[in-house]
Amino acid sequence: MRISFYYKHNQMKKTISLFCFVLVAVLGFSQTDTTFVEGRYRISFTDKKNSPYSIDRPQEFLSQRAIDRRTQFNIPITEQDIPVNPQYLSVVSDFGAVLCNSSKWFNSAIFFIETALSYNEIAKLSFVDKVEYVAPAIVYKKDERKLVQQDTITSTPLQIVETSNKSDELKATVNDLVNLYGRSCTQNVQLGTFMSHIEGHMGQNQLIAVIDAGFLHVDSAAVFQHLWNDNRILFTRDVTGTEKFFDTTSIFQTGSHGMMVLSLIGGFYPQKLVGTAPMANFILIRSEEEETEYIVEEDNWVTAAELADSAGANIISTSLGYSNFDDKKQSHTYAQMDGNTARITIGADIASAKGMLLVNSAGNSGDEPWKYITSPADADSVLTVGACKYNGKKTKFSSFGPTSDGRIKPDVMALGLFPTIVVANGEIKNASGGTSFSCPLVAGCCATLWEEFPDSSAQAIKRLMMRSGDRYDKPNNKYGHGVPNVTKARCYCYGKVLYDFLATKYTLSDYDTFFNQVWENGKSIFLSEKYVFEVNTGMGENPSFIVKGNDFSNIDLPEIAEKGGKLVFYVSYKKTFAIKIQPKK
Repeated sequence: MRISFYYKHNQMKKTISLFCFVLVAVLGFSQTDTTFVEGRYRISFTDKKNSPYSIDRPQEFLSQRAIDRRTQFNIPITEQDIPVNPQYLSVVSDFGAVLCNSSKWFNSAIFFIETALSYNEIAKLSFVDKVEYVAPAIVYKKDERKLVQQDTITSTPLQIVETSNKSDELKATVNDLVNLYGRSCTQNVQLGTFMSHIEGHMGQNQLIAVIDAGFLHVDSAAVFQHLWNDNRILFTRDVTGTEKFFDTTSIFQTGSHGMMVLSLIGGFYPQKLVGTAPMANFILIRSEEEETEYIVEEDNWVTAAELADSAGANIISTSLGYSNFDDKKQSHTYAQMDGNTARITIGADIASAKGMLLVNSAGNSGDEPWKYITSPADADSVLTVGACKYNGKKTKFSSFGPTSDGRIKPDVMALGLFPTIVVANGEIKNASGGTSFSCPLVAGCCATLWEEFPDSSAQAIKRLMMRSGDRYDKPNNKYGHGVPNVTKARCYCYGKVLYDFLATKYTLSDYDTFFNQVWENGKSIFLSEKYVFEVNTGMGENPSFIVKGNDFSNIDLPEIAEKGGKLVFYVSYKKTFAIKIQPKK
């Protein structure tokens, strides 16, 4: 649908400053630009002068949660946080342009401009720095809702009770959880989320912004019912400008990609699927335009990231990446994957500087000529996630590093081939593949860690995830630091924060349940000579001891006593597993 050109004589602002702006534009007009193409344009502004907003009144453009984040981590509120001057947007609109979105960080806006006359008038405005073509008109896919009905969840074995602790406490046993997770048990075991979930750390109080394409069925599929029941989806938004041109305001009508991504973090359906952070809060933002691929989508994403920041999000999960566009003149080169060039990459670094953790898919070009990661995965502040199989081996499609300036990427890996997800018709199954799915799994892990350790910064959580990777000592550009493990990461934190050295000695013979609490894919494994175990108390970089086979005789655990009367160890056999042991009294 095209928008007819119009000129709002009767809506011209009466202030002297705006009258002067328009006068300059009209007097400066000479002739129609013969190279003009109808479409969307990025209009960059020269300044934020005469803005009605002020950094002294941040509550007018930032939520209290966003202000609190800045206060907690000593992040200043600057002019960059002030929205684009609304007077500038109004004047541009008065020349017939239709506003799609705007960016306060870049002080710019995306407008649809239909005629050369309008284009030239806008380009001559004194507060306009430059006007750049970024995309044709919006193409919108029609409603594609088709849902396989699932039984309503009437009761669950997941019992959350209020306690006096800083978070809720999950009442469940390991066996309960193995049954509860169903097929999604494997992807959770690979990342070591079990012990966090057992103790009730499931992302409570964390706000995750999922920036993606559409979120088909999220408003109706049973796997997301708990999010609606508990008001955990705070709001949704389409920042592409689609609603300006089409009769739709719903991100739930089309695009299953965002739905699949969300299911891996926040999904919950007993005995079928449990996400890595099902108790987190979410905002769902559509920035991707599935029908076409133009650089405007980077602008859309920046707008979405700014919205997430203003809302006070802790984490942004993005299963998107950009390198090649339909307009080849807009495509990036590998040299531009340097962490400082692509607009979306710069935007990601700005978002990180605001105190958020950005988790991004590495890309699916590993078996294609491009081969490398895409933006914004090249940003040094972003936790970039590649895709592996159930056995931890890299998938063929997972994109490689390094960045063009030589930094190792991806940062970590997670299951990206046939994870348990919700597919396009609403069914739960092991299907599809891509770094789009490994990314949200890790984002959820970050939420559980941050919920447990809320005083940590975003970059501290990022480093913690990398440090817990199974290839941390020998990272490379295929695997990064390997598959992270939440339990191992927690050990590092507790080793530094919670353990007291009170000289109490325990030996392995003191633990009747030791052999029964070593888990592989949800099953207890038998200790034999082919296994090499590393027992890590979480109090140092290296394991406290290494045992080959099952001979644990004459080995004492380090002298440890810690608050609360529980000891937490991590045990690894090729990859990491968790045990929790209550010492004898």
